Amino acid sequence: MISWKDLGKIIGGKGLPLVGKILGGDTGEDIGEGIAAFLGVEPTPDAINSAIENDPDKFLQLKKYQFDHDTELQNIRLKEVSLYLDDRQSARDREIAKVKKTGKADKNMEVLGWVIVAGFFIVVIMAFFVTFPESNREIIYLAAGALFGYAGAVVQYYFGSSKGSTDKSKKLGELNGK
Repeated sequence: MISWKDLGKIIGGKGLPLVGKILGGDTGEDIGEGIAAFLGVEPTPDAINSAIENDPDKFLQLKKYQFDHDTELQNIRLKEVSLYLDDRQSARDREIAKVKKTGKADKNMEVLGWVIVAGFFIVVIMAFFVTFPESNREIIYLAAGALFGYAGAVVQYYFGSSKGSTDKSKKLGELNGK
């Protein structure tokens, strides 16, 4: 059983990147149901995937769908990106407002960020020098995977997202004629 996000990756890899990105986004299920109705299949990722894999005409119909609804799909994608950027900006605005009100930064966020990044490096170093018992490996892998994701989020928050958000905001402004 595949998810809407997985279906988005599959379809994007087949040369329909716009439909793929939307299916992999927050509105994936809603758009997927519309695509399923258009193709005449059940509104599930598996049914859509099966249809385009097994019937070349269904895939051509999906290409036509993207072509016919390009402007509408672009607007949906822009809205998703805009909501994502607004969410990121609201986190920064919250931090700025707190600093203005209290005169100091939220130390909890900084401490938690440092703990997560330090934990990442500790786990990486441990992987080279510690042999974990077979019975505990899966839980350790699961915890390490989560920690690695959180470490990436911390680095993105402090170093990567601002540049990316600025670039995306400029592009959105250009597309909207600003």
